[in-house]
Formats: sequence, C-alpha cells, structure tokens
Amino acid sequence: AAVLAKEDTTESHIQDTLIAGDGLCDEDDNCSDVSACNYTDPSATACLFDDVVGECGGDCSVDADSDGICDDSDLCSDPLANNYQAPLTGGANEECQDCPDAPIFDAVNLVSNATTLSSNDGAFSLDLSSGAATLVMLYGQNGASDYTIALPGGLDTIAPGYYSVMVMDEDGCFGVADTSVGGTTLQQPGISRSLVIPFDVCCSGCGIYDLDADGICDEDDNCTNQSATNYADPANEDCIISGCTDTNYTEYNASATTDDGSCSTLISEGCTNPNADNYDAAANTDDGSCIIYGCMDQNYIEYNPAANTFNDGCNTLVVEGCTDPAYTEYDASANTNDGSCTTPVVEGCTDSDFQEYDASANTDDGSCATPVSGCTVPAGDLTAYEVAYPVTTTDFGGTAVSGYVVDLYVDLPTDNDVLLNVYNMSLTPSNPVGTYFQGLTAPGWAPNEQGSIFSTGASQSFDSFIAIGGVTASDADGNPLQMSGNGVAVDPNFGGNNANSPGASAGWYNGNPPNPIGQSVALTGAGLDGIHGVFIGRFAVANATELSLAGSTFEVTWNTGVGTPGQQQKVTVCGDSAE
Repeated sequence: AAVLAKEDTTESHIQDTLIAGDGLCDEDDNCSDVSACNYTDPSATACLFDDVVGECGGDCSVDADSDGICDDSDLCSDPLANNYQAPLTGGANEECQDCPDAPIFDAVNLVSNATTLSSNDGAFSLDLSSGAATLVMLYGQNGASDYTIALPGGLDTIAPGYYSVMVMDEDGCFGVADTSVGGTTLQQPGISRSLVIPFDVCCSGCGIYDLDADGICDEDDNCTNQSATNYADPANEDCIISGCTDTNYTEYNASATTDDGSCSTLISEGCTNPNADNYDAAANTDDGSCIIYGCMDQNYIEYNPAANTFNDGCNTLVVEGCTDPAYTEYDASANTNDGSCTTPVVEGCTDSDFQEYDASANTDDGSCATPVSGCTVPAGDLTAYEVAYPVTTTDFGGTAVSGYVVDLYVDLPTDNDVLLNVYNMSLTPSNPVGTYFQGLTAPGWAPNEQGSIFSTGASQSFDSFIAIGGVTASDADGNPLQMSGNGVAVDPNFGGNNANSPGASAGWYNGNPPNPIGQSVALTGAGLDGIHGVFIGRFAVANATELSLAGSTFEVTWNTGVGTPGQQQKVTVCGDSAE
C-alpha cells in the first residue's frame, strides 16, 4: 500500500495505492516507467526491462529462433537442425542434431487444376519413398500465397500459382532427396520440389497467370512488359514503350517503340579508360581504341595484365620463392612470393648437445653456450669431465711423439670449494692401457715441468701427470700445460710416483693444504664453457688414436678454505667432450 501522509484523506490514500502499488511515494520511487518489469517492486531500484527472452533486467539482445534461450547460450544455431527450437517443443538446450531418419521426398504431383484464377480448389499429392511427413509447406512464387498444412489434412484447397514445396516429419526433420540420406543440417538442406497449380478457365487449363489483370491470359497477351504504357490494356495490342529511339545518343533504349524526346547526349566515341595512355576525357562511349603500354611477358615482375601494347618495359625476370624473412623457407634471391612460406622462424639454440637447446627452435641464434654432459652420473655422485684430443709433438732431443690425451676435471658443488685430495680411483679406459706416457725430462706422476732446456712439447702437453688444480699456463685451445712441482704427491695405493699406471684405489693429494691450489675456477677447455671445477690430471697414451675414461670413478675431499670442515663424495667421469 501507499504511505498515508497526515494531509491525505482516505480516498486520496486509496488512489495513491492504486497508482503506485509498491508502497513507495512517487518522489522516492526510482522507477516510474509503467513498462518496466520492476515497476511495482518495493525495493526502490532503478527501472529494469525484460530482455528478448523475458528475463527482467537481463542482457540478452538476440534469440534468433525464439526458443527462450539467448543466442550467446544456445547450443544449436543451425535453423535446419531438427532441434533448432527444442525448448519450444519440450526439448533441452543441446548441440544441433541431424536427422538420420528424415523423409525421402521424391516428388510432388498435380492432382487437379483450380477452377478459376481466384478459386482455392487445386489439389496435389506427395511421393515419399521412406519416412512420414506430418507437415507440408508451400512457398508461393511471384505473388502466390504461402501454405502450411498439417497432415493428415487436405491437399485440395490450393489457389493457382507457382509453389516451392517442402515436407517435415514429427521430429522437425525436413525431407531430403534420395541421394541425401542422413538428414538435414546447414550443410545438407532439405529438398524442395516445384509445383504448378493451373486454372481451368484460362486456355483450357494450360495457363496460370493474368498478372496484369487485363482479362487476357499471359500466354495470349501481346504485351507482358511491365514498363510498357499499355501493359494492362485489355485491347491486347503490342507493347508501347516510351524512350529515346535514336542510336546516336547515349540515352538510346533498344526496347523503346515511341520516342519521348529523352535523347539529349550525343555519343562521343573514344578511349574512356582513365588508366590508358590515350585516355579521352571528352569521350562518353568507349570505341575499343584504348592503348595501355607496359610489359606483356608474365615471366617478368614488371608484367602488367592490363597492358595491350608492348613497350620493352620487361627488365627483371620473375624468381619465385618465399620472400618473407620471417619464414624458414625465405629465399633472398626470390622477388615473387609463390606461397611457399609455411614455417615461421623460431630462433633459439638448435644444438641438442647444449643446455640452451630449444626443441621448438628452427633457426640457430648463437645462444648455444653450455655443453650438455655426454653421460648421466648415478644419483648422489659428483661429475668429472674428460677433454680428449690427439697430440703430435717432440720429446727431448727432437724425438717425435704422438698419441691421445684425456684431461680430467672434477665439478665441485660450489664455486667456493677447494679440492684437497683424490682417492679410491678405479680407471676404466676404453682400450687396455699398460703404460701411460711419461716424457724424458718430466718423469713421474707428480707435476715436474723443469723448464729451461728441459722443457719440451712432450713435457708440457703430452706427459701424464696428476694435479690438485694449480694450473699456471694453458695452450691456445685452453688445455693446461704441465706445471713445476707444487706439493702434489701420490698416496700408497698409487704404486709409486713412477708407476706405469695408477694402481687399484689409487689417490693423490695436496701436500701443502694451506696453499689452496685446488680452488674451483671457471674452466675453459673444449666443451667446458660455463662449468666451474678443478683440473686433476692428464692421462696420455702414445701411438693411440682414441682414449676415453668415461665411467671411471673415484672419491674426493674438499672444503671451503683453511679451517673449514672437509666433505667427501664419490665422482663419476662423463665423456663426450672431445676436441
């Protein structure tokens, strides 16, 4: 009810209630539009209106099939699907369904003519080779009316005219041709059949229309041109069409039978193409004289398809290919795109031997920087890397020596670590090694480069020796050169400093721990970029063409400087870092 003010009478209060109906005084009511769906809502909200599906305050603007489901949410928008308007027929909002059992609509047959042009007593029948129609739709052509007939029902109340006929079954499936078994969808529409209902009065049933209503059937009418002034004249004379009858004027009408004085613009022939070299702006009728100079050879990029006169303008032969550098098929020599650009360039590291490898990349951008180890070490082990390479050099006295070298590096957990010793080594060379090479002037496994006249290529680059870091010089490839004695010594299991090869469980150590020669450093040997570690020895075999220590194991002790606790861990050698 409306609010009763002190000054209100009982009658005025009743009227307020009848007018407002929401218990709010009009001055406080935020909705006073009687067409609003919340006009009588006492919540004092602003006016709301029904959207197209009848939701008060809704935002749906389109419901094409009027099924009460907004198009944004309607799962079927194919008007030829049998569940297009499912909610209207008790169905659910589902994806469009085709009609696997749609009627096979073979033909429509005339049963009897209409009696007159205006009578509705023409009759027809349907031929269906399968299925059953429950609805027949006649779509009138050229002004004939449309019919929708529910079956069973009469097919004998049809006015004369031309029709397009379709049928539908009880599932809403349109009839299809016998070659279209499987139902109707937007891709496979229902079949329509043509039907003509004549009327008997006109020409003993042979005619259909008297479109101009002049009492003369169209097939006997001497004038059926609607632009004629005597189109609907029952005199049945030839058409009279007014217009310009002079062929010398642009307004000339070939259909005109009577000149009406509309000839006004004399024909001026010439070239009317503004792109032609002999364009005539004064011409209003093209006489085929246009000349367009250009290259007429399709093998040149200057080719002009509009040219009709060659002017020797063909200069650059067509070279087809991909002309877009953003694709891997790009051909810098191509000047005509042939559609072969198919694979977009994806830059990145394309070498799977590097940690930066990008499987999606197809164009290398130089970002490959950190090699991937060639093996997988057991869980919990540290990794040692080998750098393997051939050496040909000279020993003391000029004796030529050659063979194969493996340099070993251990990768400690952090860059601050300092290696103290190597022990429990178990070497597993790829080929049997009885004796590792020792140079004449640098005997023994401890570093022993004596310098001066005793320094040779063999003592620096080919001599087998052990180390706990301490590298002082490298060759041009970043491989360490043997250094002079720096306190590194073999342990008892090694078999002595002059052993042919390390013994079982061999080891070595820094004999002067306060000198942190085993400090982890950035390694620079082949395949070691990006790795921090410590060089621990060289193993060389004379006259060999290959050597690998991959799979060998040992243990190490390290700390982070004098006075810090030592740590121990097993190490496995990885290979595949050959130069």
